[in-house]
Amino acid sequence: MVVAYEKAKKSYEHTHKIAIAVSDKGLAADSLVGLGLTLRGIGRHKQVLSIFAKSQRIYEIAKDKAGLAFLLWAKAGLTG
Repeated sequence: MVVAYEKAKKSYEHTHKIAIAVSDKGLAADSLVGLGLTLRGIGRHKQVLSIFAKSQRIYEIAKDKAGLAFLLWAKAGLTG
């Protein structure tokens, strides 16, 4: 199972680099949320909060309500 999380982590990091390179802020934010969800799955909650904060700033600047909803859903899994 850990191998699957590591593969997902690498994929999201790679996607994020591409999104930055092509100036796709929406994809950059989405890839950060995906990375955060992956890290949440392996218990790295402090790192997740930092990543989610970055994606939230991007979504808010872009006024991306769907992105913010996705992020809030992801953040909800950290409670409890």
